[in-house]
Amino acid sequence: MAETEVSRVTMTVTTVEVFVAVMKFIEEHQLWEDAECHLRDNGKTHMFFDHEVLDLFREMLRNRSDIDQEHPLVVTILRHL
Repeated sequence: MAETEVSRVTMTVTTVEVFVAVMKFIEEHQLWEDAECHLRDNGKTHMFFDHEVLDLFREMLRNRSDIDQEHPLVVTILRHL
């Protein structure tokens, strides 16, 4: 995760329910690698993520005793600005 500057961006707003449903669909159909390759092949190397949502994920992860706080991805999320 990194900070970046852009000259132009079009944002689409959706509900949390739709976002979660899309992620579940990708997981259920094992499309993670396909999705990553398709995005990369079309020039998408970064994604925008709502800072407030990231803070809420951090809070959730910090409060879960069943989550390994040393997991590399958890560390990345907790340290990301």
